[in-house]
Amino acid sequence: MPSATCEALLLPLPGDSPTGDEAHFAMTLSPLLRELRREEQADHFDDATRPKQLKRAEWAKVVEQCESALTEHAKDLRTACHLVEARTRVDGLRGLSEGLELVARMVEECWDRVSPAVGDDPIENRATPLANLLDDAVRGLCFPNQIITLPLIGAGENACSFVDWTKMRGDSEQGEALSLRRAKITPEVFKQNHDHAAAALHWLERLRKSLDERLGEDAPGLLKLRNAISDLHGLLADELSRLGFATEPNREPDGGHSPEELKPTTLGPAARDQLYTLLDNTAEQLRAMEPHSPIPYLIKRAVRLGRLPFPSLMQHVIREQTTLAELNREFGIAEADGVEASA
Repeated sequence: MPSATCEALLLPLPGDSPTGDEAHFAMTLSPLLRELRREEQADHFDDATRPKQLKRAEWAKVVEQCESALTEHAKDLRTACHLVEARTRVDGLRGLSEGLELVARMVEECWDRVSPAVGDDPIENRATPLANLLDDAVRGLCFPNQIITLPLIGAGENACSFVDWTKMRGDSEQGEALSLRRAKITPEVFKQNHDHAAAALHWLERLRKSLDERLGEDAPGLLKLRNAISDLHGLLADELSRLGFATEPNREPDGGHSPEELKPTTLGPAARDQLYTLLDNTAEQLRAMEPHSPIPYLIKRAVRLGRLPFPSLMQHVIREQTTLAELNREFGIAEADGVEASA
């Protein structure tokens, strides 16, 4: 079944209410999507209880249910985010770019009739769910990690993930395997992948700008998702260059930061924040590539501690209250200043 067009999904809902049934996502669609997305793992069962056929996620049905909800029940941003994930699973980078186009245009064109309602706190009601679904790398959909771990390079049985491709490029012993992989992917497929990744970056930037216009400085930056797509786009550009194809440089959208841009040119608070952001993003990518390594977690812990004010840092790392009180007196820190911070 072909996916609905963006224009069809943006049409006003039938009936008198422009927003439709605002409770539809939470009460009806979310439990259904949870079951459709659920997958069973063989090692979760013992031999006696393991089913003959393990359940697999039904991504085409997720697409169908999300599109039906958007056209018949409510223009819900959370539904659109789930559709982005499902379209990526079904249609690869083309699905990703078309899904992000839908979310961007919903924010641009339908802000007054999308769900959840703005209410008294638009950040909590709209920005937070959107960021949780699209930009959280470790909870929920973990969508930024999906971008680099799903087989989005190539097509069909010859497709490969960004993480696996990067490992092959960095391991001299896998040079032959990489050459065989490259030979199975035509230049035309590389070009299609590259163009869809570029389109995804374009629509993500449109989304970021629209959120900035409506929510101001509290708008979600969606940097983890942006970095994941940008890394994939850059790898595809490199592969096309190897084949002799000219590609547009991977321009960084306004407000985004490439690793090169994050190198501070002047000392100061902004440069410090840039370095911590770079460390945090690096830890996320390492965690995706080496999920069993403790290093990414240690880096993220160091970032959290580095962002704490000194009194909170001492209270966090010094558990013995007598020692902490003596250090507070030594440094002249008032008791009220030592607010505990959680990591």
